[in-house]
Amino acid sequence: MPDDAISLSAADAQNCDRLPYGRLRSILAELPPTGDRGFEGLIAAACTLLAGVPFRLVGSGRQFGRDAEGTVSGAAVMVEAKRYTSRLPFEALSAKLTEAIERSGREVEVWCAAATVPFDAAYAGDLRRMGDRHGTTVLVLDWAQPLPPLAVLLAVARDAVLEWFGRYDTISAPVVASEIEAVAASALFGGQADAIHVEFRAGSLGLASARRANAAWLAAHFRSVGLALQRFNQALAPLDASMRPAPFARARLEGRIREAMRCWSPEPRAVVLTGPAGRSGGRGDEGNGKSWAAVRAWLEFEDGPGRPRPMLLLMTSHMWRAGDETRPLELLSRLAAEQTGSRGAGGEDRWRARLERWLAVPEGSTADRSPAVVIVLDGVNERTHHPWPALISALLREAGTKALGVVVTTRRGIYERDLAPRLPRAAVLEIGVEAFSDEELDHLLLLAGKRPESVCEPLRGFLRNPRILSVGLDLLDRLDPDEVGTERLLFEYLRKRQEGRASAGGHTAEQFAQVLVNHAREIRERLLNQTVTRQAVTFDDRSIRERLGVPVDQAALAADLGDIVDSGFIEIVDGVRRRYILREHGRTLGLGLLIAEELKDAAGAGETGLDRLLETIVDPIRAIDETALVLLGALDVALADPGMDDVVARVLLHRILILQNLPPDQRARIFSGVSEHPDVYLDVAAQLYGERSVAGRREWMRDALIAARDRPATADAIDRTVRRWLRAWQPVPSLPDTRNYSEEQARFAREHHNEMADQHRAGIQTLADAERTFVDRELNPLPPGYAHRVDELAIAILAGRPLAGYAADIFAWCVATSIGWEAGGSHDAMRWLRLLAPTDWEEATSAVGAAVAPFRTAARSDVFGWAMSYALSGSGDPEQSRAAADVRPPAVADTRPGRSDVLPDVDPLDPAASAPEGGLEATAHFYREATTSREGHPPGALWRESKAPASRARLLLCRFAPDAAAAIHRDFAAGCAAIADVSPSVIAHWILRDVAILRPVVEPVAAWMTDLRGRPDLEPVERDAPTVLLAAVLPHLEAERQYDAHAGQRDDASDAFQLGELMRALPAAKVEERLRSDFASGEPRRMRLALLATADAGSAVPAVRSHALQAAAHDDQRLRAAAYRAMVRAGTRQDDEKFAAAWRRPVPIVDEAHIRADHWGSLWFRRAGLALQLRFLAFPSSACFAGLTAVTPFGV
Repeated sequence: MPDDAISLSAADAQNCDRLPYGRLRSILAELPPTGDRGFEGLIAAACTLLAGVPFRLVGSGRQFGRDAEGTVSGAAVMVEAKRYTSRLPFEALSAKLTEAIERSGREVEVWCAAATVPFDAAYAGDLRRMGDRHGTTVLVLDWAQPLPPLAVLLAVARDAVLEWFGRYDTISAPVVASEIEAVAASALFGGQADAIHVEFRAGSLGLASARRANAAWLAAHFRSVGLALQRFNQALAPLDASMRPAPFARARLEGRIREAMRCWSPEPRAVVLTGPAGRSGGRGDEGNGKSWAAVRAWLEFEDGPGRPRPMLLLMTSHMWRAGDETRPLELLSRLAAEQTGSRGAGGEDRWRARLERWLAVPEGSTADRSPAVVIVLDGVNERTHHPWPALISALLREAGTKALGVVVTTRRGIYERDLAPRLPRAAVLEIGVEAFSDEELDHLLLLAGKRPESVCEPLRGFLRNPRILSVGLDLLDRLDPDEVGTERLLFEYLRKRQEGRASAGGHTAEQFAQVLVNHAREIRERLLNQTVTRQAVTFDDRSIRERLGVPVDQAALAADLGDIVDSGFIEIVDGVRRRYILREHGRTLGLGLLIAEELKDAAGAGETGLDRLLETIVDPIRAIDETALVLLGALDVALADPGMDDVVARVLLHRILILQNLPPDQRARIFSGVSEHPDVYLDVAAQLYGERSVAGRREWMRDALIAARDRPATADAIDRTVRRWLRAWQPVPSLPDTRNYSEEQARFAREHHNEMADQHRAGIQTLADAERTFVDRELNPLPPGYAHRVDELAIAILAGRPLAGYAADIFAWCVATSIGWEAGGSHDAMRWLRLLAPTDWEEATSAVGAAVAPFRTAARSDVFGWAMSYALSGSGDPEQSRAAADVRPPAVADTRPGRSDVLPDVDPLDPAASAPEGGLEATAHFYREATTSREGHPPGALWRESKAPASRARLLLCRFAPDAAAAIHRDFAAGCAAIADVSPSVIAHWILRDVAILRPVVEPVAAWMTDLRGRPDLEPVERDAPTVLLAAVLPHLEAERQYDAHAGQRDDASDAFQLGELMRALPAAKVEERLRSDFASGEPRRMRLALLATADAGSAVPAVRSHALQAAAHDDQRLRAAAYRAMVRAGTRQDDEKFAAAWRRPVPIVDEAHIRADHWGSLWFRRAGLALQLRFLAFPSSACFAGLTAVTPFGV
């Protein structure tokens, strides 16, 4: 073909000659452009030698993009030879390539452009990509430096080139021979020569292009989770940087798989990636990373000219077509067409012809041969009804004579049941794929910014599964590890799977969840019918269609239990899968889904009384002793499902927190939703503190809200709610609970209630107009029946914060406690809160005074007089204290008549009163009876109402017959262990009030304390009763016995810091000995109690200080709290300065121990700047630090 290019100038030609191999290039440029004797003929001769088939020149005219052409197995290799002396134009070559592919009428395997000038590298890449889109290999053999590819072609085909020059240009032959020898000697020659050999190898013409196209197609899908889900029905995207966990090389496993893929033999074996042996039942191996391991092994193949990486064809179970098992080459052709991005270029017939040629293994060339194509049958277990064994056998038969590798991924149960019995043992190479090891999991957690030691079982066991780990890491971004329950994790996993599988033929997450719900519903029905628990959770596999809720003809869906089995929900209990049981996680999540679903439906229908409905739903479940876990599963679902009404979560959360046997290790999980659903938790908190019937886990809720008060996601909601709680009041008197009273006690209680209710209503009627307006506008009425306790929680949350901004709320609280029914129990807590305002005591005090000022009028009511008195006296400011005395109403005299038969009509509180003339024997007898249990009723004296007959009798005896009162009280204390049906805490607090007279009976009280300490069945609400008794006993013991009694506290007892004030001073040597011994044990409890027992006595202060400094560096938060407290008493100024420079508040504050450490650390940190004297800190009560120290409220 004549050149139509513009010739180079003489200067340019001279410059070209100076380049390496310039003489060879000049000779080529002088050749005629066309014909057997020209440049085209030379290139045809070289290609003939390389390809092993003749290349013939195409005559002038309609050449359709080729100057020479060779044919291999019906496919064409075309050469466009350009003996240019100018730069090669891209437009001309791209037009030639398009003509060759689209108009030549040939199946073009290779199109080669040979040119005597350099071609732009970017244009060369564009041409290759054009060819790849049509399955055509494009070779650009130009004169690009430093080693021109055209010169390499001529050197590779040296014999044919020198023969051609010897025939047509003998003068140039010696120079050409010298030049191509120089080319062959180049260090770059070997790699380029190998590449050209590969492209022109007759058996693999076009394979290199197909490999590149296949690699590019797979890389595009492996880089995008969306594309991977769309095509492979799973997030198989190891090249996607956003994937979690981060791409991770399992070098040993992937190396084994790679070596198995690399080797081809005429006796082929299928590489089967499955779960570890011995785990066919129970917890499966779905999601262990089998698919990822296969893909990553392929990605890490060395890809060189001498041993290129094979094509990878990935067949997931949803790609199956009927008849694939009988036509394996058609399957390979279909996959190759799709996974090279050239499905429309020539159809599958063309791809079959290519594969036949590429996969052919010449006689005698089996040694050290790699497969040209590897097919991965991925997820065989997902559609077990397909004839997988037949397909694998068919592929292995083809692989016996073709360079084909076969890899299968399936879970262990399906392999052992369906594949292993049907495949010859010698035809399988089994490689077990384990879940992540502890070391691998720890590494991935660290990469994700998580502390491995914070992730414990059972969560850790689930996170070892790579697929579940990806979901778990997203959860751990929002929650602490101990807040993530397994049911919540699995529910989120289901939702994640739904996103990726909604359009696939296998289970969607909704269907998966429905399977569990249907099973759970059947379990509940069986339990209602008194079925034995084991039988209630056992099922027959034949009825799975009914539980799936799908038509019978959907065999593909009904036959596949893969996800359910492999997630550990179902355990197969026989060898043929005819019977199975729903395991614990399946039961709890299934029943949880069922409960959430039924509550959601009821809420959607506008039903009320969801708490009663929940009781009827849960009642039969108690038979399997998993009520708490089931309700936790339901709560996980309710909090995670955006379509769930908040009322469902509120009902579930409240029900959980009032359970008696709530596992303590689930505490963090229960409160994992605070940040995302603060209003749910705040509403339930108000319910817990307002209910009179049950206390629930109020302290758990308190600690969780304190920990969340400064989080950005919850701070505003908690602040608004705290203000509302401070302004809450109960306008409606509630009836007393007299169920456990004697008839006499019940009658008195009703009379007293009616009297108090009348006084309450009368007090409201006396409000001035401005006061009534304030109550109506500023206060929030509580629901009828709710106790006024939620202010305790509000005060606890406010502790340690600046208070000036809450001044109006504090005054409103004072009004609420003055006017509300049964209010005022938190006055001491509020007083300490204000006294210890950390930064703005003066501003807060002034602001409260300003809030009070508008109501300091002569027309004020007694209600507001008391409110102003509380507000002004609580700050500790002397001036406000005097103002409080001015506005405080006068005390109301007790005008109620006593019992004339046993209680003389004498007021024991009247200083002018005299002892009754008739004596007090009858009164003493009555009071002794009141301190004794009668007919199953608790002692009446335990009633704390000051105007009750027993209380009046006690006052009369204390005033006029103290010895008789003391004897009765000592007898009560001595027999305390025998009192039945009364809370130990109630008795302990009663005894504590009599600490001054207990010395004669201290031994039986101490014995009962020891007995309570050793009782494993002591209810959580009673765990501090022994500590209260300890406070009553300590003042009557000698120093060493004090120390021993103090050291014997229960592990679960609250830290009663104030007990240190009662300790007598041991000799300094004894203190040092005791501290050394307790600290040598390494037990945080012993070290903590040792510091609490010695810090206040003033003995051996240096020893206390040194051990406190040691404890301050310990990881145990409770021990650190005790250390900080000890340093407040024993630390030096230098200690203060060092601590102030280094201390940081614990973050996050998640439990009581963190709260205590934060509180005492804060006190030490602020010690130098506290306006209050340290004596205010020497003996705090629990009310002082309400919600912070969790100390039982008692004082001596």
